[in-house]
Amino acid sequence: MQTPELKLKLFILTFFVFVLITGCEHGDNNDKKGIEKLISEIELEEIDSPGITVKIDYLHNLSSELDYPSGIAKSYSLRGRYYFSKSDYESALKYFTLAVNQNKPGGNTKQLGEDYENIGRTYNRLRNVDSAITSFNKSTEIRKLINDSTGLGSSLNNIGVVYWSLSQFDSAIIYFEKALELRSKLSNKEHLASTTNNIGTVYYQWAIYDKALEYYLQALELNREINNYANVPVILTNIGIIFKETSQEEKAIEYFQESLGYAIASNDTQNIGYVYNSIAGTFIDKNRDSSIYYYNKSLEAYKAVGSAGGIIICLKGLAENYIRSNDLGKARNYFNQILEIATREKNRLRIAEAYKYLGNINKSENQLTLAKEYFEKCIQISLEMNTKSFLRDSYKNLSEIYEATGDVNKALISIKEYLNYKEQIDNEDSQRRINDLKSRFEFEKYQRALDVQKYDNQQQRVFLFSIVAILFGAIIAAGILFVINNKRKKVNEILLQKNEQIEGQAKELVMKNHELTELNHAKEKLFSIIAHDLKNPFFALLNYSLILKEDYHQLTDEERLGFISNIRETSIQTYELLENLLNLSASRTGKIDFNPVNIKLKELFDKISNLYQNQILEKEIRITNFVDEKQMVFADPKMLEVVFRNLLNNAIKYTNPSGTIEMKTETLDGSVLTIIKDNGVGMDETTRDNIFNINSVTSTPGTKGERGTGLGLGLCKEFVEKNNGSIYVESEPNKGSTFYITLPKS
Repeated sequence: MQTPELKLKLFILTFFVFVLITGCEHGDNNDKKGIEKLISEIELEEIDSPGITVKIDYLHNLSSELDYPSGIAKSYSLRGRYYFSKSDYESALKYFTLAVNQNKPGGNTKQLGEDYENIGRTYNRLRNVDSAITSFNKSTEIRKLINDSTGLGSSLNNIGVVYWSLSQFDSAIIYFEKALELRSKLSNKEHLASTTNNIGTVYYQWAIYDKALEYYLQALELNREINNYANVPVILTNIGIIFKETSQEEKAIEYFQESLGYAIASNDTQNIGYVYNSIAGTFIDKNRDSSIYYYNKSLEAYKAVGSAGGIIICLKGLAENYIRSNDLGKARNYFNQILEIATREKNRLRIAEAYKYLGNINKSENQLTLAKEYFEKCIQISLEMNTKSFLRDSYKNLSEIYEATGDVNKALISIKEYLNYKEQIDNEDSQRRINDLKSRFEFEKYQRALDVQKYDNQQQRVFLFSIVAILFGAIIAAGILFVINNKRKKVNEILLQKNEQIEGQAKELVMKNHELTELNHAKEKLFSIIAHDLKNPFFALLNYSLILKEDYHQLTDEERLGFISNIRETSIQTYELLENLLNLSASRTGKIDFNPVNIKLKELFDKISNLYQNQILEKEIRITNFVDEKQMVFADPKMLEVVFRNLLNNAIKYTNPSGTIEMKTETLDGSVLTIIKDNGVGMDETTRDNIFNINSVTSTPGTKGERGTGLGLGLCKEFVEKNNGSIYVESEPNKGSTFYITLPKS
């Protein structure tokens, strides 16, 4: 019986004799053909098969002796693939890089595209995502040049996977769609199914479950067409997760069980772990013992294949079960294990998550100092990754800890950060909620139409039954008519009830339509401002930057400074517009928090004046602040800052150079009157009467050509009234303007 070592020696000896004979007869051409044949034979084997490294070394030595660069490059590439299969990613990267460098002077372009893709995959495993994306992009460039559609589809799909792993789903879907467009034209259904499944996963992350299910079912059908049952368990599990997320647990379990059967039949331990994990998640709120059982089964499977990511999600599931049962000691133990694994794997997202949960556990146990340290560590990592949900939760918990320990200033800073990130997350979710509202409205409309159709069908059945009954005779007809009359009475009662319901629904629809009309009107106004006033500054920025780029050496220093100043002014104006738009949107959608506190007006005016020092100095405007240092009002500080920032900005904009702006306060019964007066250009009666109407906003240039949208004063009125105050203006052309704001006393 021949051992693997003996077979390998015979292979090398046979191939050497082959090369020697053919080389004597035909020279270099046959030498190269022999090397290519050796490459083909090696590629037919599994990359981690016994003796493969000896064959790769032989290929390298033979190619070096015969000075055949393509063979040398291929030997490096095969060696890289070998180390990649052994999870030795540093060595794999070294050899893939050697392969690229060997091919660059003009070797095999197709091989070069493949090696850049391998480098990208290796960087991704090393969690160097920037280098991974760069390498995949180089691969796409090469494959486009040689019209390698199969390879190009693979590179695009891999870029999408990297963005997906970063939770940048908008970027991921772009590359997945590009890959899908290419792969749908090719014959490889396995590749097509992979990309289709990836797109379904993006829609799942966006909670667009109907679209996710549509793509998952397509991927399942494609894999079954080609009898590729290795991928079927993953897709079946994904479909089960969709049903779980839509509260169809029994349907979800059916798909999980079917998936488990496929995974066990194919002896795919990784997929077995994935299925068990999904089943455990389904039971977490209904049967904690079952959930813990399946998480442990999943953990065993993931440990068997050494999947760090799988182990982490199982440990997290177990920890969450014990948190629900208030066994915080066991939960802490699991999160410490997650922290250890994530640190070893350099998985910053999981490290931050572990810190957040450990902070929560210690906070629950009143270990506030230790909890604060964990939350601060979570914030440090989350700021680097811009993980807003972790930042929101950690700052909220820190504010509560600081409040409990009496550190009011830090508590206030933390709660401000919490509100900032909460607002950002809420704004990102607003569009999705609007779409959900539309879907629910359409569903209700469909249900009403279905009720009407059911009633029509019932009437038709009654009518047909009456016709048939008449044919059987007068006696039977009389009996049937009696029955029909009784039914008619019942139907009339039902109709009466239905009509009352419909009338109620009609009134509700009228109210909702009125609300939607107002919202749409405001939305259209905002869109018109965005389309015009937000777009124009970007054209200006693009033009200025283009001139600076293309004519930089032809421009004088004075001209360059002029363009830079214009860019700065345009950026400031655009930022002010964007800030007002965001504040207005938050106000209109009810997503802005209202937290009134006692505010010193003098400090607030000093702070806002400092923000506009450049504009004040540039126009040589003199500002006098007669506000009493002890004067206080009771209002939301963020809203009040927006109000006075807009008012002061307007005063500066419409005050002539060397003009004056005066700020003072007067005490009234139960309120404080704030006065901001300028000696600028003023306004006519029409402008004054509509200045606070956000639906008919107009804007005129400032005294030095400053631009605005007119949104600011409408926003001021909304925010002042939210704080139980009032605002009005007195103004005449060329005599300046005076704004009066009343707010509750502290």
